[in-house]
Amino acid sequence: MRRCSLFLSVLLALVVTGCSTQSPEGRSPEGEESTAETSTAATTEGTSRNQPMTDAELQSRWWSWARSAPEGQDPVRDATGRFCAVNQPELVWFVAGTYGGTVRRSCRVPADSPLAGPVVNRITDTAAACGDFLAEAEGTASVDGTEITLRRIEPTGITYETRSGTVRGFGCGLWLRVPPLSPGKHTLTLRGSSGEFSTEARYELTVEPTTKG
Repeated sequence: MRRCSLFLSVLLALVVTGCSTQSPEGRSPEGEESTAETSTAATTEGTSRNQPMTDAELQSRWWSWARSAPEGQDPVRDATGRFCAVNQPELVWFVAGTYGGTVRRSCRVPADSPLAGPVVNRITDTAAACGDFLAEAEGTASVDGTEITLRRIEPTGITYETRSGTVRGFGCGLWLRVPPLSPGKHTLTLRGSSGEFSTEARYELTVEPTTKG
């Protein structure tokens, strides 16, 4: 998926990683756990730069990023960080957990981009199913050893894009937001679980100054 204009008009104040998705693309899922849907706001291009994304917008855009990646470049399945920059939007840099288990990724990040994503999340056909998942959800996130306060997003109707088409459902989870980091090396760690599902991602980030010219 190209770095579409859908993201260009988004946020300076985000609220927002973890994953395990099972259903075929282009169909409403019965339940997908992860670092990772029907609000028309999720596809609105007129969102102000000074206005935070809604919970529906945040989840819709993250799922679109994760599910529209070129074949073989799934950022949630990525075990090394090789694909973490693929299709990243302009005004936010998304992070992802795993489909279960632990990974360590090395990534380069623009210095002016805030980070956002789920520590643990899910998408389902019904709000009740998502609520059941969220009731058992736990998670932590830290940058350079300093813990980040997570946002708990209750079941929210969202719409997102995949390589096969549009999918609708209910998204929920524990999400993080990290303001733009200073140039240099940083470590971002995400840990999440719900019931028997658990995910962990450790990001070794190299934040690069933005080149102007």
